[in-house]
Amino acid sequence: MIANSVFDSPEAFLAPYAALFIIGNTVRNSMRVAARQVSVVVLGVVVAAIAAVTLSTVAALALATGAGILVGRIPRLSPDGIWVAVTAVLVLLYGTATNPYLVLHRIGDVVLGVLVGIARWPRT
Repeated sequence: MIANSVFDSPEAFLAPYAALFIIGNTVRNSMRVAARQVSVVVLGVVVAAIAAVTLSTVAALALATGAGILVGRIPRLSPDGIWVAVTAVLVLLYGTATNPYLVLHRIGDVVLGVLVGIARWPRT
């Protein structure tokens, strides 16, 4: 709902997805965790876009899954690296990975979702 209001984002499913990613971490780790989680979701969107532009739908799903798993193995993305592949598959299944306007909206949705998630952290 916020993503629709702020960005007029069509189908803003990645904003709440990113917000849920963030909730549950400590305030001390918030910025590091937020940066990592924004990174894995944005990388997933990028992997999906590259796969969708270059391949047929079924081949794009296979490539995005494999590439997402490989990219997700980068040590700096641990323990959230698997979400690169998950995000790529979700974006491909949504059918919007070839539209540059929607890809940019997805990235904006992720950043907004993370900001909402940070704002909702329990203060201890």
